[in-house]
Amino acid sequence: MQHFDISDNQVDFAFANEKDHFTGMLEICPNPHCHCQNIQINFLSNGDGTNKKFDTALNLGNRSIATDLLKEDCDRLLSNRFIDSLSAENWCQLEDSFALLKQKYSESYDFNKHSSSMKFDYNAIEGDGLLVYWKEVFPFETPFLLTLESGSKFVVEESYCLNPHHPCRGLGLTFLPAELIDDRIPQRPISSYDTSSFVYTSYSDPNKADQVDAGSSTSSIHNPIELKDAFFRMASISTGFFKKRHELLKKIYSLSREYYLQPSTVVRAEPKIGRNEACPCGSGKKYKKCCLGSQ
Repeated sequence: MQHFDISDNQVDFAFANEKDHFTGMLEICPNPHCHCQNIQINFLSNGDGTNKKFDTALNLGNRSIATDLLKEDCDRLLSNRFIDSLSAENWCQLEDSFALLKQKYSESYDFNKHSSSMKFDYNAIEGDGLLVYWKEVFPFETPFLLTLESGSKFVVEESYCLNPHHPCRGLGLTFLPAELIDDRIPQRPISSYDTSSFVYTSYSDPNKADQVDAGSSTSSIHNPIELKDAFFRMASISTGFFKKRHELLKKIYSLSREYYLQPSTVVRAEPKIGRNEACPCGSGKKYKKCCLGSQ
């Protein structure tokens, strides 16, 4: 690739040793809950006046072409050539832009209109006290990074109680040494690692610690309580911040619960969506071209 740049979700590039420059806008699924990592770009040249154009679709999860999303009249030769020309740095740029765009959609998403876009394990949450991780609902939001004075770094994920019958202000914090995570867009929850440590506290009283789990290898080096205290000393963290996030998750849970549960609290069958019907996430695309396979 001779030139590659992304600004405000616009991609500009040129193949090596060619005059044509191509410009296109990134398009992704606007559903902030969707776990797909697909990007679509419609490119148009702005070089010698020939107005060359081609479409491409990428899967950031395996850094490859998303064949099932390509249009039937797509110029596959140019599309494949574009993808083959991407360097590791280019892929990282696309991943960063994808994450920022997902976060932007999260901030403006109409959860009232799309109450069916997220489904929970209602019985486990309300019967077994299952905590829900923020990352389960917003999978592509950048996690917190805690850096200690010693230089040790930990990725931090938060979890909350969404049981509508428990007006608690509990906050679960899970810590994992940052060097154990390789992906720029981590898909595996850090709570699934044996080496993660956990503290259950309260955002209204951060000094509280009702439950502590040091994990299999961090206990001898870093006390989970000390990690919690260091986390709350971060300048960008406030108790009001977590209260706002907790209330948003409770709202999403309430809307989802109302949609999927009948008055008898029996989960009703999820309406079947045809492959060629409009995707329920609100993207305007067909279901088969959007969230099918990621539900």
